[in-house]
Amino acid sequence: MKLTKFAVASALMIQASFAWAGGVEVLVGQSLGKKGGDTYTLDVLSDGRMTAFQFDVEFPGVPTKAIDLSKCGGASTKKFGVDLTCNMVEGKVRVVGLSMSLQTLPEGWHNLGAIRVSSKQQVTAQISGLLAGDPEGRAISSGSKVESID
Repeated sequence: MKLTKFAVASALMIQASFAWAGGVEVLVGQSLGKKGGDTYTLDVLSDGRMTAFQFDVEFPGVPTKAIDLSKCGGASTKKFGVDLTCNMVEGKVRVVGLSMSLQTLPEGWHNLGAIRVSSKQQVTAQISGLLAGDPEGRAISSGSKVESID
């Protein structure tokens, strides 16, 4: 089952890479759970110029106490000097990545961790407020999408 989910998630990333024209892309992959909860993986596609990014993930109708951020924060960004935080802000999960040394996140996909949502109802994540910048503080074009990986 995990291998199938990995294969589907990999295929989605490859498909998004072929359609990518540069900039920054955020992918939230929804894996449906069987016991009243779903896992949402967070990945960012960097064009090699990015030193900072921020976006919000909202789960409409889900109380904040049902959202587990303990797995949010990816090791792949840490090794490139990007500090990543995931916090609840006004009922949304705010994901912020920042390189204090202005080291850029290399080109390619980087896992940012996962968010677990405990809910008996079907929940579709919504992404908003995506911002990304280069070492000089210039905005980088960006986009986002939510995909089911089951």
